[in-house]
Amino acid sequence: MTLMYRRWAATAASAAAAAAVVVVGAATAAAPAGAQVLPVLRDGRLNLFDWTLLPDVSDEWRTLDLNKWRNLNPRWLGRAPSVFKASNSRVRNRRLRLISRRDRRFIYPDNPPSMPAEPRVYANWTTAFVESRSLVQYGYFQVRAQPGTGVISSSFWMSWNTPTDWTEIDVFEMSGGAAGGPGPGFPFGIFMNMHVFRRTGTDFTPATTLSQPGNYFHRAKLSARFHTYACDWDSEAIIWLFNGRPIREMPNVYHQQALAVKVDSETMPNWFGLPPPSWRFHIFYINYLRVWSRTPKGATGRAGGGRGAGGATVTAPVGANAPAAISPYALQRAPMPGSVEVAGLGEPVPRSGWAFFSGGGPVSRSITYIGPVAV
Repeated sequence: MTLMYRRWAATAASAAAAAAVVVVGAATAAAPAGAQVLPVLRDGRLNLFDWTLLPDVSDEWRTLDLNKWRNLNPRWLGRAPSVFKASNSRVRNRRLRLISRRDRRFIYPDNPPSMPAEPRVYANWTTAFVESRSLVQYGYFQVRAQPGTGVISSSFWMSWNTPTDWTEIDVFEMSGGAAGGPGPGFPFGIFMNMHVFRRTGTDFTPATTLSQPGNYFHRAKLSARFHTYACDWDSEAIIWLFNGRPIREMPNVYHQQALAVKVDSETMPNWFGLPPPSWRFHIFYINYLRVWSRTPKGATGRAGGGRGAGGATVTAPVGANAPAAISPYALQRAPMPGSVEVAGLGEPVPRSGWAFFSGGGPVSRSITYIGPVAV
């Protein structure tokens, strides 16, 4: 817990005692009539704020509403060698299911003109993608999810790509089946990141990307059960939470752009690896996706001042359906293993410093690093 969170927890102690009865992020029970659904937040701040659920970027997944969500990315085919497939995103039993599969019958797209005909870039696997049709600037973003058990990723993130601005916040990228990786291994790791690919007033470009990754390791495999994952993003800071408790905090220097909310699965050849020939499919389950605006108790308008007072409140979601809002950058492709593009890149995650795990089980630990990352 950060010092900032300790201050908030102390301030909230008396407020918590007088709090009204609420339903906190439960996916297995319906909220009583008139009850307000609130975030899972166990640091004492819950009762310091008024919370407003934003329906344009939230869903309980009774169905996949294509007026609210896209099930394909109009700007991106998928991370090679996999391709996003619309029918791999579906709702069943009030859960969003993002399916990744070996898909021999799928007609894979041709390589882009800049790529040689062989080896084929897109092949073998189809994955799933869901993106909000509205953009939102700031908020408290939360899912209750269970990542897939294979090496293909399960991710919850926000981004938007325009000719002048392209930023991204990764709430998590996880791999339930990749045996390697840093520390106790990928199945235990929550991988968080902040990217700046383009930003008005800066020199960042896709060739000089700013990446600020951080990792948290749980005591058990994350794919074994549902957990709650969240991100508190405002004008001053970005905080990541796991089961309602903060696991990382970073100052917000560049991430003021309105972003789309996304969940997806991708092949990560240079990070998690590719599925073996025997692999067939896995499912990334999401019970709900909820986004709130928050305002300090008793405030009459937009919050100001420091984070202790709440920082800037969320802006109302804005539509992103018009062609002008769709970025012209149609292809964002991951470099393939052994390609010239990744020659000389260091490991994206440090693998040293974990010798004390020998003979014992993995323990929860957060580390932060800044290093080269193949995006």
